[in-house]
Amino acid sequence: MSIASTHRRSAPRRTAATFSALVACLSLIACSPEQAPEEGVAEEPQQTSDSDTFTMAEVEDNDAPDSCWAVMDGAVYDLTAWIDEHPGGGARIEQLCGTDASEAFDAQHGGQENPEEQLSEFEIGVLSD
Repeated sequence: MSIASTHRRSAPRRTAATFSALVACLSLIACSPEQAPEEGVAEEPQQTSDSDTFTMAEVEDNDAPDSCWAVMDGAVYDLTAWIDEHPGGGARIEQLCGTDASEAFDAQHGGQENPEEQLSEFEIGVLSD
């Protein structure tokens, strides 16, 4: 048997073993609690309250597309994920980040069932007095 034919027979075993080891390593990394956020993925909102009650200052701190909070009728919403999904375009949501958007929302969607239902999915708490 030549060295070349021996090499060809062992290559699939080494490849399979290497693949198995790679999968095992990736599984461990994926389960690691210390895993850093992926590039381009928004980090958790900048929440400083201990409960689901937020101050207007906290809402104002989340005034960017990567962390977009807004207040509507006393409820606080994290609209970050909705920016790219909004049928009217992300710019309409981005202008509301960090604000009390009650008047703007009511002017655009007041009384419409579908927008109010969609909005409820993003509620994270209430505004403190």
